[in-house]
Amino acid sequence: MLKESKEINDLEINEEMLEQIPTGVGVYDVTDSSVRKIYLNEGYYQMIGASRDDRHMYDDINTVNAVAPSDASGLVAEAQRAIREQRPLDYRFRIKDGSGKYRWIAISANHKPVGNGTERFFAAYYDIDELVRTQEQLKEKEMLLTETLKYSGTTHFIYYPDRHRYEAILLADKYKKLPTAMDDFPDSFIRFVSMLDEDAEQYREMIRKIDCGYEEAECAVRMMYMGSYSWYRVHCQRIVDMDGRYVRAIGSAVPIDSYIIAERNFAEEKNRKGALSNGLLVVTSVNVTKDFAIDVNNSEVFSHLTDDADKLLKEAVQYEPAIRSQNPETLKVLLDGAIQIPDKEQQRRFIEDFSHVGMMKLYESGKRELTLEYRRRTSRGLIWVSTHLVMITDPGSGDTIAFFYTTDINERMIYQKITGRIISGNFETVGYLDIGNEKLYLRNNAEDSDTLFTVYDWQEALKKALGGFIAKSKESGAVNGIDLESIVTHLEKEDVYTQYFTTTIKRSDLPHSPFKKIKNDWFYLDENKDMIVIIQTDTTEIFEQEREYRDKMAEALKLAESANQAKTQFLSRISHDIRTPLGAITSMTQFARQDMGDRDKLSDDLDKIETSGEFLLSLINDILDMSRIDSGKIELHPEPYSYDEFMNNVRNMFVPLCKDKGIKLELKENRNDASIMADKVRLNQIMLNMVSNAVKYTMPGGTIKVYASGRERDDGMVDIRVSVKDSGIGMSREFQNIMFDPFSQEFSNPARPENASGTGLGLTLIKRLTDIMGGKICVESDLGRGTKIEVSFVFPKAEPVEKDDKGADGKGNEGQLSGTVLLAEDNAINVEIALRLLNALGLSVVVARDGREAMSLFADSAEGSYAAVLMDIQMPLMNGYDAAKSIRGLKRNDAQTVPIIAMTADAFKEDARQAEKVGMNDFVTKPVDAAKFEMTLRKWIKSDDNIENEGGDR
Repeated sequence: MLKESKEINDLEINEEMLEQIPTGVGVYDVTDSSVRKIYLNEGYYQMIGASRDDRHMYDDINTVNAVAPSDASGLVAEAQRAIREQRPLDYRFRIKDGSGKYRWIAISANHKPVGNGTERFFAAYYDIDELVRTQEQLKEKEMLLTETLKYSGTTHFIYYPDRHRYEAILLADKYKKLPTAMDDFPDSFIRFVSMLDEDAEQYREMIRKIDCGYEEAECAVRMMYMGSYSWYRVHCQRIVDMDGRYVRAIGSAVPIDSYIIAERNFAEEKNRKGALSNGLLVVTSVNVTKDFAIDVNNSEVFSHLTDDADKLLKEAVQYEPAIRSQNPETLKVLLDGAIQIPDKEQQRRFIEDFSHVGMMKLYESGKRELTLEYRRRTSRGLIWVSTHLVMITDPGSGDTIAFFYTTDINERMIYQKITGRIISGNFETVGYLDIGNEKLYLRNNAEDSDTLFTVYDWQEALKKALGGFIAKSKESGAVNGIDLESIVTHLEKEDVYTQYFTTTIKRSDLPHSPFKKIKNDWFYLDENKDMIVIIQTDTTEIFEQEREYRDKMAEALKLAESANQAKTQFLSRISHDIRTPLGAITSMTQFARQDMGDRDKLSDDLDKIETSGEFLLSLINDILDMSRIDSGKIELHPEPYSYDEFMNNVRNMFVPLCKDKGIKLELKENRNDASIMADKVRLNQIMLNMVSNAVKYTMPGGTIKVYASGRERDDGMVDIRVSVKDSGIGMSREFQNIMFDPFSQEFSNPARPENASGTGLGLTLIKRLTDIMGGKICVESDLGRGTKIEVSFVFPKAEPVEKDDKGADGKGNEGQLSGTVLLAEDNAINVEIALRLLNALGLSVVVARDGREAMSLFADSAEGSYAAVLMDIQMPLMNGYDAAKSIRGLKRNDAQTVPIIAMTADAFKEDARQAEKVGMNDFVTKPVDAAKFEMTLRKWIKSDDNIENEGGDR
């Protein structure tokens, strides 16, 4: 029922209507590779012969378990393609029915998105099981027919009288060089096959008869093909359309060399064996009208077994009572042939068709030819033969004469039966083993061969295979499984016996040239169980693909284990490094409460809290930078950077740190006035980490030497080189092998200060940022003798940056700010911090606890009420981006001009770009740096001094 899933309430479906539909209807939700059943109507369950109550194991996301495993992935992939390409889903697959068997069904479905990455499919199902299985049977029969005709020697063609055009519709392999179409027929064809004059006239007469209204016409003529003449019986049949108009004729040409020779031999009373020159086993001539044998020519391969003739005659009389009156002479010939046929049904057909009464019925019905294929005992054993009956009228006596031609078709019939068991044709060798004579017949693939199979002695072939073809490491196993007794034993228990083995032949066309892997499939040819078919398939590529897949899976597992171990180590290290400053902050906060009465102690406590907080912030920033570098998301933003500005930054970094620790600083410059285009932030970050490491691991009284140079090149680029050399604790040779790995610290260094703290990310960041900026890094260090780190870059030249005396923004920082600020912030402590900072600058504050309230307060205020809006990003009800976008969309003048400043812990470049995209003017990161915060506000809000000056100007 529709209530089988709670999601069905979202569907606008008439349940009663859907349940009346006789075919299957279903609703599914597809999310990525997950398929979830929402609803199936009763028509679906009736179609697959199952009840709803018995199918609960396929409810919800288990629905794909009802699909045949080999079809399930294709169904899901097709659904995903339909979603991507915005088109309906059409697919057919097998599904388990009520009896537990798989049946073919087709699905046709439309779909629409329902949110959260889910697409809902509305499907109709159709039962196509009978259609698919019929198609498979037709395909198999078509293949068998093609294989049969391929070796039959018969060609088929169409004749179009209105255009005098010939088109071949099926050519046997041996006639592949015949043209497939010819105009000016029949003359063009007569010329092509160099037909003799008397034969050409007969051929033209056959066509004239068809054109003049004859239903059928035929002739026997000689044609030249591949340099030699052969006899062919050509037969044409007239075809009319629904209106009775003659539109075309269907023709066939059958080679009859052996029949012509046999007829001449009989007519001229030549040597009987001459009739066998073209592979005929038996040639027999009988006068049907008068019922007597004219001549019988039996090949030596046939033996005459007459001991059971009386018994066979009694059975034959049961088939056809008129046989009692047949001439004993012709009856003996008939029974001699029939008694050699072991199959009772084939034997009965032989007697019914080739008896005197049978031939009379055939002739009276208008049929002149008949072919019967059957198995017959010979001196070579039981083989397949074909007996072709041709009845003609003797011009002299008017009697009906029957000619029987029996030929060996054993190879063709066996190959036809083998191909009937092979649908794909994807095999390397095919053959069969005759159990009776222990001969192995392997398919002959040579195009110019006259035989289908090459014959080998089974024991010799087995010995040869084990001696050199099958790899010796597998030889013992092969002997136990490939001998005839083992094969027969296995086939008593299973329909197909399969073996795998490795050969001594290499596949040089595959990577690493592996030894060829072979699969042998053995099975009986038919119910007689006297012949065993062997299908040999090269499985090397499949085996190599599976091996490669296993290797990849093992490597992936190894990488996963390594990644998991690295993750564990990372969490352990980061937990330690975060807890250390957090512990200091927590403890020093408690001490500060205790030291409220002692100003010096309180000041010291607060200094340590501030230091720990800065360290914690630095740690978080370093980790975030590392994460972005590893994910490839870090971006460079080049801008003009002058040598003077760079050196001032270097001094500002080094001088205070070295002075505080009592370290001597030597700064050497190789001045160059060329400005460069570089990412200032990242270049300063590299320098800051170099400074921090040098100061941290150099003892008081030590020395740090800094060298910075810039050299302009002829190609417009500038070489930059900076080195920092300290007299600190240095690094061991072993540690230098891993010094760039994240979180690496040499705790075993005997000179390492006890209170030295760090993340172990400094050198990692220096290395990775240098690589990203296209630079090089060189480290020289000795344990206890200091470290030298040098980075070098090549940057494009830029024009020098002019600095304003008032600062980067050209404005002074004097005077109190004026006006009211709208603060959107949902965190109470962050509100308190912002209020103290804003009030200290002389600003009034209106607080909104979320983005929606901020938008409402601004919309309800008078124009010009707010000097600026400070907007947090992550807030409930409405985030800062949406709130800013909504304010900019208000239809009032100040909505477009009021400064909106993002105030958030989202500190990445893309966050700043997103803020700018929705209409924000600036970006302040948390935790808030008071000095930077004030500088940003002064950039957008006028101070009292500025207001007075503007008034004076007026």
